[in-house]
Amino acid sequence: MKKILYIVSNPFSYSRSPVGGNISSASGVIMGFVQQGYYVDVVTDSLIPSIDKENDKIKVIYYPLRTLRMITPIYFKGFIGKVFKKIDNWLFQISMKKKVNLLVKNTDYDFCYMRSSYNGGAITNILQDKNLNLVLEVNKPLSMGPFNNKDTLDWPEDRRHVKVPVAEIKQYDAATLITVDSTLRANWITEFVDSSYQEKMIINYNGVNTKMFQPSMSKNDILDETIIADDDILVGMASSFRWYNDIDELCKIYSKALAQIDNLKFLFIVGNKEKELELQIKTNEYSLNESTIILYQVPFSQMPSTLNSCDILVSHFNFHGKWPHNCSIKHLEYLSMGKATIATNVGEVNFAITDGVDGFLCEQGNIDDFADKIVELAKKPELRKKLGKAARQKAEKELDWSLNVQNILNHLNQNSCSSVTHKIL
Repeated sequence: MKKILYIVSNPFSYSRSPVGGNISSASGVIMGFVQQGYYVDVVTDSLIPSIDKENDKIKVIYYPLRTLRMITPIYFKGFIGKVFKKIDNWLFQISMKKKVNLLVKNTDYDFCYMRSSYNGGAITNILQDKNLNLVLEVNKPLSMGPFNNKDTLDWPEDRRHVKVPVAEIKQYDAATLITVDSTLRANWITEFVDSSYQEKMIINYNGVNTKMFQPSMSKNDILDETIIADDDILVGMASSFRWYNDIDELCKIYSKALAQIDNLKFLFIVGNKEKELELQIKTNEYSLNESTIILYQVPFSQMPSTLNSCDILVSHFNFHGKWPHNCSIKHLEYLSMGKATIATNVGEVNFAITDGVDGFLCEQGNIDDFADKIVELAKKPELRKKLGKAARQKAEKELDWSLNVQNILNHLNQNSCSSVTHKIL
């Protein structure tokens, strides 16, 4: 029997953060391994949304001390909040060590899979003592965090400016294979952590669950109670709306588009309460509030029906020269839904879109072009259908998570890991 251990390395990861790409990644990878014939033990604090709980190849195992740790008040601000968060992580790491040690001692796993985190270093010694292979998914290097959270910081000049946590080194050292979602982040590891890790790194771009995110007639019932009329064209964007999504510029784009065609409606799908408030302020500032719908923390299971309610989908970024461009998941789900998508042409953010074939790409900061593309698609339903059909075909053939997983297995089966073969940006 082929069997792996999928380790969730953050406490209550999915109940504390019920939206976002971490859900897409976790559920996609797990179901990808199942499709490849593996049994998967998932050790976690909270159930991962959208995984098939009825599948006999998936077993969910919970960490101990959950009841005690669940009441840890981590939501305080400032110093007190930091103290409680440290206590929360300390208790969680004790639970991790206890449960993972028991599992690998009593079960013959082919390998373990874990997404890198500050807590992940707690169990690396256990895996190494058991000579158990670890596939480490790096969505964002830990040492990148302080630079990627503020728009006032630029890409570091050299490694002296970067503090690398011990937990990051321990996980890279323990890993048999490091799978990184973009050349940007691979570049960071080799430039600011240790170039020797390149020998066991692969670039594995994000994927999409094409069986979950697929064209359908179903629409989100919540939208039936909103301002949308039958002849309106709904333009949607689901995002974290961080600084590089540039809400101000996005509102300018929508204002210009609305000035050319008045039956546009704009849907913002956001997971952060503070960003929801910022969106309300900005849309009011640009007189878009009567044409705007804001949905907060749409459950992952409802994302396909919500996206299906849209006629056009948007993936907008502007990094303003402060930061190279990360990889994104959301536009892959747009393509898989078979929707006409307009995206910013910035490095690896929207890597899957071919301009004019399965979507439109606009240059970063080109407000007029972005607005004109929205208007063009709003006026041409056949063009929307054509682009959407090509997008769905690409998603099925090239972007499914099962292909991502197959790439991992191919490298593991080679016994010695291949080095990064993609060009580092």
